[in-house]
Formats: sequence, C-alpha cells, structure tokens
Amino acid sequence: MKCFAMDGGPGTGKTTVCKNIFMKAVKKGYSSAYETFRRNMAQDFIDRLEDVDKVDLSYVSTTHGICYRLISRELGNFEVATKKDWKDFCKKIGIPVNSEELIWDETQDKITHITELESTGAKVYTLYANCVNMLVDFDKWYSLPPSMIPYLPEKVRNEFPTIVDKWVSYLESTEKIDFPMMLYKAYELKLELPTDVYIADEFQDKTKIQFELFKLWSKDKEAVVVAFNKPQTIYRFWGTDPEYCDWVKERSKFKVLSPSWRLSQEVYNKALYLLKISGQEAINIECVGNTIIKEIHLNDFVKVVKNFSDVMILARTNYHLLPIAKILIEHGIPFFGRFGWSDKQYRIYSFVWKYRNLYEPIYKHEFLEYLKSTKAYPKATLEFFKKAIPAKLNIEYVNNYLPSTHKMILKSDKPFSNTDLTDKGVEKLTIAILHNTPPRNDIFLTTIHGSKGLEANTVIVFDGITPKIQDSLMKDKKDWQNEYRVWFVALTRAKEYCFIIRETPTGFSVPFLPGVLNENR
Repeated sequence: MKCFAMDGGPGTGKTTVCKNIFMKAVKKGYSSAYETFRRNMAQDFIDRLEDVDKVDLSYVSTTHGICYRLISRELGNFEVATKKDWKDFCKKIGIPVNSEELIWDETQDKITHITELESTGAKVYTLYANCVNMLVDFDKWYSLPPSMIPYLPEKVRNEFPTIVDKWVSYLESTEKIDFPMMLYKAYELKLELPTDVYIADEFQDKTKIQFELFKLWSKDKEAVVVAFNKPQTIYRFWGTDPEYCDWVKERSKFKVLSPSWRLSQEVYNKALYLLKISGQEAINIECVGNTIIKEIHLNDFVKVVKNFSDVMILARTNYHLLPIAKILIEHGIPFFGRFGWSDKQYRIYSFVWKYRNLYEPIYKHEFLEYLKSTKAYPKATLEFFKKAIPAKLNIEYVNNYLPSTHKMILKSDKPFSNTDLTDKGVEKLTIAILHNTPPRNDIFLTTIHGSKGLEANTVIVFDGITPKIQDSLMKDKKDWQNEYRVWFVALTRAKEYCFIIRETPTGFSVPFLPGVLNENR
C-alpha cells in the first residue's frame, strides 16, 4: 500500500489538502474516490472542487454512500430500510418505540426526573448497529465495550439475538438493506473500490468494520491518502479507536499539518493539556489564529448570545441541552439544532417580524412559506406566485397579495394562530415576537459530539458530565481517555471567542474542566 497520511489539528486545512490532491489526480486522468464521515462533509468537499461538473463524483461520499454504490453495482439497485421500517417492525413484535421525555418541574425550575431520551426500540437498534460496527456476533453482544452497550430490560437483553434474526429476516423478505448491513454486505462480499486513487478523510472516525473496509479498498491503488486528527477520536460508543490512526501512520509517509488558522496558541495549549493529563499523545503545532478563551457566569449567557455573532452552544449530553434550550426559548432567542427551530419556523417568523416592524426587504421564500402554512391560497396559485413574485418584496407589494383577514391576524397578539405549526412551534415563535427579537439564523445548539467537523466565530461551552458518564469513566481507561478527547474537541471549535460556563442549569451535572483556564500552559 502506497500511502500518504497526515495528522491535521483543528483548523489546519485537512480537507483543503485532500481536495488539492483529488483535483491533481483527476487532472492527471486518475479515477479518484473521496470518503468521509458525514454527508454534510462530503457535500462541503464537493462544493470546494473546481469544474465540479466535469468531475466524476461516483465515489465522493460517506462510507455508507460508497457501500451503496458498490452493492448496487454488484447486486443491482435496492431499497434502503428506513427508521419507519424499524418502528413498524418493533411495533409488530411488541418493543416500545416512542421516545420518552425529560421531566421539568416548573415550580422548582429544574429537571427533577430523568427518563431515557431513547426508546427501548432505539436502544435495541443501537446495540444491533454496534455489533455490526465491531464485527461481533449478535449472540456475543455482551463482549462489546461497556460504553457500547445501552441499558435494556433483562427480557429484551435475553431475546436480543432472536430479535435481530427476525429483523434480518424482515429485511430479506422486503429486499431491503439497512445502514449497518450496508457496511456488512460490502465487507462480506469483499467489494473493492474501482478507482486509482483513494482518499480517506476523518479517518479517526472509523469503526472496526470501516477499518476493515479501508484495508480492502486500499488494495492495488496508485495512491492512498489518509487524513486524521487522533485527538478527535471521540465516538467510542460507536466503536472508533485512535489505534487505527497509529496503524495507518506506521505504514505511511507521514506529515503533521501546520499551522492552525483557526486557533490561537493559548487555546490550543489548553486543549493539549487535556490530552497530557489523561496520558495521551499531544501533537504540537503552530497556531496563528486570535481565539480568545474566557470563563463567564451563567448569568452572562444570554447577553453573550445576543451580542455575539455566529454562535455555537455546546454541552455534553441532551440532558444538559434541554435546560439551555429552555433559557433561549424563554428569552425569545431563535436557535437551530437540538430542541431548536426548524427552517420552516424561522422563515415564517422572519416574515411576520418584518411585516410587523415594516422592515424591508421581505424575501420571496419567507412570504411563500407563510402563505403556504396558512393555506391562504391553493397549491396552483402558490406555484404561480413562485414564478411571478420577485426575489425581494416591500410591504406594499406584500399587502397586495395578503388576504385582509391575515393582515389583522399578523398585527394581533397571536400572529401565528392561523399557521399549520405545532403548538410548541407556535409557542416558541410567539415568545420571540413578544420580545420583538429580530430574526437571526446564526445560533446553533448541539452536543460536543455533534459539533465535530464544525466551527463558529463564537463558541459557548457548558462544563459538565452526568453522574452516569462519571461512573463509566471509573470503570474503563479507554472511556476515560475518550472523555478528555471529547473536551479537546469542545475547546477547539471557536475562531474568535471560546466562552466556558462552569455552571449548568440542571442538577444532573458533574464539572469536568476546572483548572484548565487557570493554568499557564
């Protein structure tokens, strides 16, 4: 295997280097494949390509996307099993599939009881997928690392192999393949990658089966390129392992990418400290960014969100995110991500706010979304408007097309009452209107895991893990080291400001980062 491997820290341009190598190979007439972790990352790569319409994108995708292509070539087109298939199957055999909620006590203004956010059915599927990811027989599921085994009722645990057998039979009877089996089918059939060049980005996110597919796909290539950042191996609960990075490094021509254009040296040094105190390798690189890291109080949270742009808010789990989302909603702040606004809600809100505040221009897509949600006009009329209405509108133009009843509703204290939004959606938007919050779409709420591969000008990190996570860290050294890598990722997402908040607006939190900011590194 002729392989070039690069370890690129946050903001060092791994994907840009991959893009340059890909285009160079294409221009020399080599067929090329680019594999990455998430669909949005694959799309970002495509968006960076020059003369993209002249480039063969057949194998520019996620691991699952490439497997889909290979299996289709080998077996013909097939249908992918969806979440609905799994839910229908679970209902048929009597497994609960409805997600439970966190219970919020309004009188005490905190979470007073935690139930599982995932249903039993979702956890069964997670265990099934983890067995496939780790190439573990379904009847040996208990041999998985503890962090990969979700809690299940004893009866379900005992029947797990039988449940999986029934699911596999269901897939065969419907001639469908689900996402875990897509990987396994490509592995089982030894389907090789028919390109001259193979580029594997985000290599640190590979599970065992993906690692085996990498070795298969690397065969007899003109060139193999691997990009990773070992400290960002954070999906241990899926089966990722930093040792896979060591394996490929030992067999490759290796380079460390530098500098980081995103981070300041101060911020990177503090992130490296997390690796060092957990006994992990720390790669020193030059950092030429100007990121400022600062500790703030919970009381300053809303002020920072309102006054800074391009804001990403991070916390360790969904348990932590729920009360944060509640704060944002109560202050009428639009946000996206977990528990946040949908694109549809935002477009409707943007139109209503602009109309009430006589703010121009109003964009066509905002106006049409509002009309569609109120069913003010039949579909054929909306299609006509779509073609006839200009991209930017003024209030006078809008008034010409608005029914008189809608004009009255828009100026009332219930401007969303005639839309087809859910009650919760209407509540969020109504609170925002009461605060007269200008529409903004640059606030994103997610877990630290969900932030990997992303960056923002302003990042707010809530410090804290759950007692359940703390207990697991005491039992498994690899889980313990993985946790430090998770927080390494959290501290390295910001381009301008990284704010740390020690307090969390929930009682189910254990501080994890104390001391990091106060130390000179």
